[in-house]
Parts: sequence; C-alpha cells; structure tokens
Amino acid sequence: MKKLFSGLVATLLMATGTYAQTGSLDELAARQVQRRAVEAVIWGMPIVNYDLMLQEMLTKTPGRVNQVIYWGKPLDWKNQTLTPNPDTLYLMAFLNTKDVGPIAIASVSFWPR
Repeated sequence: MKKLFSGLVATLLMATGTYAQTGSLDELAARQVQRRAVEAVIWGMPIVNYDLMLQEMLTKTPGRVNQVIYWGKPLDWKNQTLTPNPDTLYLMAFLNTKDVGPIAIASVSFWPR
C-alpha cells in the first residue's frame, strides 16, 4: 500500500507544470495524466490511511477485526499513518462481514442533554 501511494505521489510530482489554455494533443494528454494522478492521490489517501490504522491496531494492540478500537491518548510519531491528528482521540471500527455475516451498529450518545 505504501509503495502504491508513493508511486502515485511520484507520478503527480513528475506531471506537474503549467500549460497554456490552448495546446497540442500531446499537451492535453499530459494535462489529463496530471489530473488523473491528482485524483488518484486524493481518492486513494483515505483507503491507505484506513489500512495503515488497521495494521497499527493488529500489530500494537490486542484488538482484532470486528472489534471497535479506542486509542486512549493522542497519536504520536510512532503511529505510522498518513494523517494522524495529535489532538484527536480515535475510535475506529474495522469490520469484516465475510466470516460473521450482517452486523448491526447502534449509536450511543455520551453527551449530557
């Protein structure tokens, strides 16, 4: 996953540049490649980050798939995910219905009314 993301970023960086509004077919094709590289990075980042958080859970906690994990303290540099927020406490569910079938999720509010 990291190699895929790194490749997408490298493609994006190589394809950057400014182009005039009118251009040849080659220039238009290059701009199309650049736009697609940007979109791949933007749309790929959440799924790569989700997988990295899953790997962090599986390797560094006793939590398993189909369990909800709560990080009780803010993330630091040891958590090797793409965009960790050091001011946020994370609560994440990693669900796989292949082995357990349908799952019902109930919402609980902890805020006083």
